[in-house]
Amino acid sequence: MYSEGCGAEGSKIRGFLQWVNIFRAAYSDWPVAAAQVLMGSERVRAHLRRGPSVELTRKKAVVLAIVAHYLGGARFRAVDEQILSFEYAGKAWSFRGWEYLKPDGIRDYLPLRVEGKRVLDVGASIGEGKNANRIRAGRALCRRILTPM
Repeated sequence: MYSEGCGAEGSKIRGFLQWVNIFRAAYSDWPVAAAQVLMGSERVRAHLRRGPSVELTRKKAVVLAIVAHYLGGARFRAVDEQILSFEYAGKAWSFRGWEYLKPDGIRDYLPLRVEGKRVLDVGASIGEGKNANRIRAGRALCRRILTPM
């Protein structure tokens, strides 16, 4: 490839191309959305490939692009500052207060093969693992929170 042997320059190019692919997968007018983000616009107006037009803060537009990229088959129903609602794996999902949603948390669980299985989530009670596994499994979860004595 062209980036071989380019050191830091090559990794910047790879990072930029990955960012372009994420925006291309999420927004039908991805060049416009990407330009608004790169130019530092306070708000980004764009149209989701599998959903409605949105107007969000720059940070939320980037988070939404990453979520759309990692949940490739998701069809977005409603997206605004307070709610993120979509269909994925035959189920409807809604996140209120989704500014706290971490796309990397969803991404970390996607490679796991948990379809059709019960999942035991042992965690810190922040809900991120439970929601991500629910998206993938679509089944009841066992959840245990360990508390110090």
